[in-house]
Amino acid sequence: SSSLKKVASLAKLAHCSTEFAERLSKVNYSIPRANRTRWNSQYQTVKKVINIPSSTLNSILNDLKKMNLLLTRKIEKS
Repeated sequence: SSSLKKVASLAKLAHCSTEFAERLSKVNYSIPRANRTRWNSQYQTVKKVINIPSSTLNSILNDLKKMNLLLTRKIEKS
């Protein structure tokens, strides 16, 4: 699903972009990288992303010009 792809892209960005990781860390959040062989690691990654307030995450992504990763209403936590 596109939501899971977006979560995977956010996790990858958190481990490839020092600036993104530091900005998340400043607000006491992190996104673990999912391990393909363990379903629960994907669950933990999704859970971590969902627990970051969308306004916080979108603000960081906007500052970093990562518009393609912005959260939309469809995938925000209900």
